[in-house]
Amino acid sequence: MPAVGAVFMRDSAPADSALGRMVGALREFGSKTAVVSDGPAGLAAVLSAPFAPEDAFDRGIVSTQHCDDIEHCYDVAFHGTLCHRDDLARALDVESDQARSMADSDLFAQAWQRWGEEAAVRCEGCYAVVVWNAARQVLTALCSPISAPPLYFSVTRRRAAVASTPRGVQAGSGIPRRINNLRLASSLIMDSCDLRSTYFEGVQALGCGEVLVVEVGAHRVRRFWNTAEHVRPVRMRRTEEYVEAGREILRTAVAEAMRSYETPALLLSGGLDSTAVAANALELLADRPGVAPLISFTARPAEGWDGRVLPTRNADEWPLVGALADMYPALDARFVRAQDIPFDHMWRPTMERADMPQRNFMNLYWGHECRRLARAAGRRVVMSGGSGNWTISYGGVEHLASLLARGRWKALRAEVARLPPGRRRSFLARHAVLPFVPRPLYMALMRRRRAAGGWASYSAVHPRFAHDMRVDQRARRHGFDPYFRGARSRLQGQRQALSFMDGEGRSTRLAMDGVHDIQLRDPLGDRRLVMWCLGLPDELYWRDGRGRRLVRLLMDGRVPGEILRSQRRGHQAADWHFRLTRALPRIRGEIEEWRGDPAVAERLDLDRLVRLLDTWPGETPLSRRDHPDFALVRWGLARALSAGRFIRFAEGGG
Repeated sequence: MPAVGAVFMRDSAPADSALGRMVGALREFGSKTAVVSDGPAGLAAVLSAPFAPEDAFDRGIVSTQHCDDIEHCYDVAFHGTLCHRDDLARALDVESDQARSMADSDLFAQAWQRWGEEAAVRCEGCYAVVVWNAARQVLTALCSPISAPPLYFSVTRRRAAVASTPRGVQAGSGIPRRINNLRLASSLIMDSCDLRSTYFEGVQALGCGEVLVVEVGAHRVRRFWNTAEHVRPVRMRRTEEYVEAGREILRTAVAEAMRSYETPALLLSGGLDSTAVAANALELLADRPGVAPLISFTARPAEGWDGRVLPTRNADEWPLVGALADMYPALDARFVRAQDIPFDHMWRPTMERADMPQRNFMNLYWGHECRRLARAAGRRVVMSGGSGNWTISYGGVEHLASLLARGRWKALRAEVARLPPGRRRSFLARHAVLPFVPRPLYMALMRRRRAAGGWASYSAVHPRFAHDMRVDQRARRHGFDPYFRGARSRLQGQRQALSFMDGEGRSTRLAMDGVHDIQLRDPLGDRRLVMWCLGLPDELYWRDGRGRRLVRLLMDGRVPGEILRSQRRGHQAADWHFRLTRALPRIRGEIEEWRGDPAVAERLDLDRLVRLLDTWPGETPLSRRDHPDFALVRWGLARALSAGRFIRFAEGGG
């Protein structure tokens, strides 16, 4: 189910007209709509064609209003997918044959009726839910822990509205559509730590593991899941025991993500994350003779790109993918060069559906093209390894800071001694010492080291707009560090990385999936796998001067040696400079047009952007040695283009 929404008229007025407007705003997410209206409240669900056999039984909204105890009768709108359904069915005393004819929404509704809000802890998966209790006049909305589809809300004295998009909330609540300048300014300096605010005034976002409860005279938002509180230490006697347990948890997570009508497709790079998903999926498919093969899609740089990339990065991952295909002949590996596709391919439908500027503008073209090709191949479920960087393949360099904090000097010296001689001092300072330096001193050191100073080096926000929006003060309050200082422990670093799953990328993924009518699933974000990884000792991630140890242990002998041994990180959209250069005349014309639009000119430093285009580097810049405004070339221009287009889109300028 692609989208859900609800309206609760707290003044007891009928909800029908407001709910109708909300349905109109959400209808683009699916071909079928289910609506339940109950006097002052109403729920809506927009459905698409089913992705898995159980989805065929989905009615959109599950109603238990005719149960014996009206205090525990509900209307439930469920959006997303459940994992580990068999375990949930057993806990609910549902026979396996019966469970196979129950949609995820039916299982969740039964869980809610039995356990109430505790159902959100017991039901594993990636989902958002809206529940109405008519007897108590209570509207509840929640997002699953760890990862979830987006859910937005607005609560006023007269009414409450909840929906999968800000536009849906605005339609249901009647609040005006005005840009939230505070959030826009923070976004332009890459401060996304305030997860509650959105790009529109009066609309708030519900975070993963949070619940909103609205009654006639009160409402509250609270966190029902705190990942740190649920971490349990995982301790075993031998490394082999960790490997055996981890392989079983990983295999189960991939199997859960493969629940679909047809064999899923896979977004595949040459790194350890997605190749781990591929290897497990191929092993599972080997036990299912006669099924369609696993198709993978790998992005490659466009022909004509100059090939410049940092020595620590791997721009073209096709050779590594080819080695995996040689190891697994059943893999149907396909590459995506997207030669003639512009860097901002499909930006308009993505922005319209997400209702926000795109944070990672340069990854749109290959993300859309891979989804399009998967859909053309008849695959509506697509897997990825996106969460691997903070689960099985987490680097674990914070182990050095932990050793320093615990006074284990000998062990720290031994780890640093394993590093290349030229990197030892800088590595020790950056990853062990700097995390503990007091903030004022740390900021002073960073400003002295980098003359441009913090976000000013990579952001095209207008200085006056940044000052008026008090971005520095708000950044300090949010805990945002424009120099991106490392964490003081491995667990803290993993939790910080996990927080990215709770950001605005949730809306972008929903929008991109909706454009192509597919469902992207990330087995490496499975809650059981995440919590197991968080509970492991540091040495499973970092040992002998080398990180990402866990995934190498788990995949030893199951992916090619060149992938296991690779020290380079993948660089998706490595041809970013080539694609931007081709579009320079169009970009210049767009920026010149913005000069006549005060809504954009007052928020973006257009003069600086024009100067950047006038001095545009002739080859891919890799550092400030290649261009004095390197950070703006690399990151700031694309983000400014996305922000400018959003301003025009949201405020009616084009």
